[in-house]
Amino acid sequence: EWLGKVPAHWEVQRLKASVSNVVNPATNRGSGKMCLALEHVESWTGRIQSVAIDIGAGSHVKKFRSTDVLFGKLRPYLAKVSHPKRNGICVNEFLVLRSKTKEINTNYIFYLLRSKRTIDAINASTYGVKMPRAEWSFISGLKCPLPPSSEQVSITGYLDQETAKIDHVIVNIRYAIDLLKEFRTALISAAVTGKIDVRASSGETPKG
Repeated sequence: EWLGKVPAHWEVQRLKASVSNVVNPATNRGSGKMCLALEHVESWTGRIQSVAIDIGAGSHVKKFRSTDVLFGKLRPYLAKVSHPKRNGICVNEFLVLRSKTKEINTNYIFYLLRSKRTIDAINASTYGVKMPRAEWSFISGLKCPLPPSSEQVSITGYLDQETAKIDHVIVNIRYAIDLLKEFRTALISAAVTGKIDVRASSGETPKG
C-alpha cells in the first residue's frame, strides 16, 4: 500500500531482486581510505559532511565501492542514505547495497531508498525503543517501482538538476543568515560601547 500507483509499463519487484546486501569485512583501516560512520552522513540529503581519518578500533567495518548505496539501519527515520561515489569502508550500521545488473541505476536506488514513503515503511518495521534498527530481511522484501533503465536515468537526472537548485538557494540563505549574525554582533558591540546613541530610539532626549 505504501507504494501507491505506478505507470503500467513499469515493473514492481522486491528490492532484493535489484540489489544485494554486501558484507565484505575490511581488515585495513585508514591508509587514505574514506571511512564513514553514521554521523558523517547528513539526514535526508545523503551528503557526506565529513570523513574520518580512521574509525575506532572497536568498530567492525566493511568495504564498499564507489557504485554502492549505503543505508543506515540504526534509527532509519533519520534517513542516513548515501551514495559515496568513492571506494572506502564503513561501520556495520550501514547496509552496503550493490546493483545486481547494469539495468539497475544505482542513483535511482539512492533516491528511492531516501524517499519519505520508503523511509516511513522501513521505520514502521523497526524494533527497540532507544536504538531502533531496521533489518535487511524486511527491507529486501519491500516492493519497489522499477522503470526501464532509460527512464531511471531520466528520473535521476531530473532530480539531480532540481535538488541542485534547492541546494543553491539553501547556500544563499545560510550566507545571508551568517551576515545578519555578524551585523547583530557588531550592533550589540557598538551599542554597549557607546559608539552609537540609542537614547533617541528609546524615547529619551539626548542632553546637549
